[in-house]
Amino acid sequence: MSTISLVSETETDPYSCFWAEIPAGVAADAATYFFDSPDWHTVLEPHPTREAYPHCVTIENTDQVPMHFTTADPAVADAASDALVALLGRGPDSLH
Repeated sequence: MSTISLVSETETDPYSCFWAEIPAGVAADAATYFFDSPDWHTVLEPHPTREAYPHCVTIENTDQVPMHFTTADPAVADAASDALVALLGRGPDSLH
């Protein structure tokens, strides 16, 4: 199993997080979505901070290095949340 989390902070919404446990195949599809998007950028830091990256996605697979993606646009983060619901075929396991 894998996990995916999307954190997006704005002045009107100081903290929101989409988190889900997902099968490895869905994690690969999600990673492809973020790699293929010109609006998301790979972050090489092992633990990106919310201060530096207020809109960040992390995909974690067992026995692999976590993948981190960031964007500057809160609308892009919101669209990614909708895309994740479409990929999963359901909503998140946790939404804060």
